[in-house]
Parts: sequence; structure tokens; C-alpha cells
Amino acid sequence: MEINIHFFTSIALAIVLYPFLGWLSVFAIAGGFLVDFDHYLLYVVKKHDLSLKRAIGYYRQRRYMTTIPVLHIFHTVEAFIVILALAYMSDIFKAVLLGYLLHMILDLTHCIRCNGWGHRTNSIIWWLVRRSIR
Repeated sequence: MEINIHFFTSIALAIVLYPFLGWLSVFAIAGGFLVDFDHYLLYVVKKHDLSLKRAIGYYRQRRYMTTIPVLHIFHTVEAFIVILALAYMSDIFKAVLLGYLLHMILDLTHCIRCNGWGHRTNSIIWWLVRRSIR
């Protein structure tokens, strides 16, 4: 899913949430948009390159797709559990959680439409197990 779609849908969500959460609704943008920071981290680790522009181009061309699922740490069940637990303790993380859920729903619909769910692992633990088996 293109990052601009995540950005604009997160802004729309923040606007919808504003009457309920006030200024805290801006944190929905963090949850819905900054989740993709893990893509950049993976690019930096794999390519030893800090260029955000080249990282975006790399993912747009889908050169990262492999038969071995890659780990995007913020797109895992474990990350969801952490954000969910923090949301029980903080109104800020309630907004983050709503943005995160929107992001994940958009990713899921995109992956279903493009038949691309298999290139990403959904669990850090499962990713570690699979790596140790190889």
C-alpha cells in the first residue's frame, strides 16, 4: 500500500476522532502512518543505505518480494499486543491504536486484492522459529 494513502487516511481518521479525543487525535496519524517506519528500517539494514528516497523507490518496485517472508516488526501480532496494552493505560495510545488498526485493515485489503500476504510474516516469534529451522 502506498504511503500517501496511509498518510491521508490517517489524517481523515484524526479529523473524525477530533470531536471525541480533541488534540490527542493527532496520535492516530502516528499509528496509521508511522507504522511503516519498519519498512525503512529493513531497507537500511539490508542495503546499508540511509536514503529515504531510495527506500521508497525500492518498495514501490517490489524488489523486496521473496519466497522467504520478511519481518516488518510493527506489522506483527506482538506489536499489536504491545499497542493494545498501552491503549488500556493511555488515551494517547488509544488514538495510536485506532490509527494502527486502520493501517492494518488497509494493508490486509491491499494484500488480499494483490495476493501479496505471503511475503510478510505476522509474528516475530514465528519468524525466529522459521529462521532457526532453515
